[in-house]
Amino acid sequence: MFVPRQLQKKSLCQQQKESTPLAPTEKSTKNDYIDPTLAKEMVMTLEILFSDHGIESGPPEWFSARMRSVEGESDFIHLSALLDCPLLAEMKPKPSQMTLRKALTQYPSDFLQLSKDKYYIRRRQEYLASSRSPAGHPKCSEDSTIYIEPHVTGITLNPGRVARMLSQSAMPRKYLPVQFVEAGDTAWAFVILSAAVSHEDAENQGLWPKDWIIMTKHEWRKRDEEYQHLRGRRPTSPARIRLPERHDGASGSSVQQMWSDLPIFPTVPVDPASVREGDQKMNADYESGLIVYLTNIHPLTTKETITSFITRQVDRYNGKKRSSTLKDRDGPPVNINYVDYSKGLTTAYLRLRKAQDSELVVSALKKRKRRMQDGNDKKGKKVTNDSGRDNWVKATNVEGNEERIYWEKVLAAKWKGKGKNKRKLPSHDAGESSSKQIKFSD
Repeated sequence: MFVPRQLQKKSLCQQQKESTPLAPTEKSTKNDYIDPTLAKEMVMTLEILFSDHGIESGPPEWFSARMRSVEGESDFIHLSALLDCPLLAEMKPKPSQMTLRKALTQYPSDFLQLSKDKYYIRRRQEYLASSRSPAGHPKCSEDSTIYIEPHVTGITLNPGRVARMLSQSAMPRKYLPVQFVEAGDTAWAFVILSAAVSHEDAENQGLWPKDWIIMTKHEWRKRDEEYQHLRGRRPTSPARIRLPERHDGASGSSVQQMWSDLPIFPTVPVDPASVREGDQKMNADYESGLIVYLTNIHPLTTKETITSFITRQVDRYNGKKRSSTLKDRDGPPVNINYVDYSKGLTTAYLRLRKAQDSELVVSALKKRKRRMQDGNDKKGKKVTNDSGRDNWVKATNVEGNEERIYWEKVLAAKWKGKGKNKRKLPSHDAGESSSKQIKFSD
């Protein structure tokens, strides 16, 4: 007899399934993820803050006012109390108490000790400052200072990034941790390491990050003196005068950037008028051949688009003209320091890092003949010879009197405080340096 399947199931003795209790799900209200690179740079920045250079050369009251006893042990500082330090406050993105905690938890430092609740930090007892510290002795500090010129501009403005890239290289571990990073500008910096750097190690390119220019402070000083001798006289630009002198004296070192309470001795002429008078002689104080004048650019373009457009043209030009080894190097094919452009115009000025970069830009645009089709065009369209058009982006070197006038306008804009490169006049009464000061709030 036919029995429907539904009835068959009901008539069969089925074994009851055992109910398995579900595991309680953990409620995660916080995101524990942090970018590994950013975390390492935060940790490296904290190591610079707690280094011999940071502790020995700074006012003791800044640290002592923030130190607490935690779990029966002293000298701990709460992470939130460190956020007012400009070394951290000027990082992008700006760190918070939680991001510092995550960074120190996921990438612990051999140099710093985190409390059990992970909210306090101190320097490990075995790494306390000793009499051999380079920070306390000008001669040792000089021997342990190197000049760096990374392959990409902007790296030197982030001390934690510089320290991370150096630590990830093949440099001897005795030079770590990094004591301090003082950026001369976006292209170069002086770095104080934990031990004296030998001339042999500095010349060994395999020990340092790829395509970085590294030399000892002594070698840099020697080359700078030779360069000034060839120039015939020392330049009058405050930025050029201040840096060599600031590193010569014990009290005039980069410590002044980190601790504002230390006495500061002006290393530039006190009279602002004399400074301006010297700065007007720009024909002897700037490196020639760094400015390129662009025409036929799209009026709705941006500085970022211009940078991408020029970089692409030079990259394609190099790929066809030169060997493939050039394409394998890190960093952009041409180093553009600044794009001087106002929206709505069809012309712009490029400030290049080297004179060779200027020649390269001019040759690349002349060879490729690309025009910008719209404001976002980063590739360009080929202008053929038979089209009869002459609207491709052109570049010419700014030379002679035109170049001198341009640099004078740039300097005048800086003195008037235009843009983010505003320059502060040196003040003898206030005891302020024209260099950027890092102040620690109480």
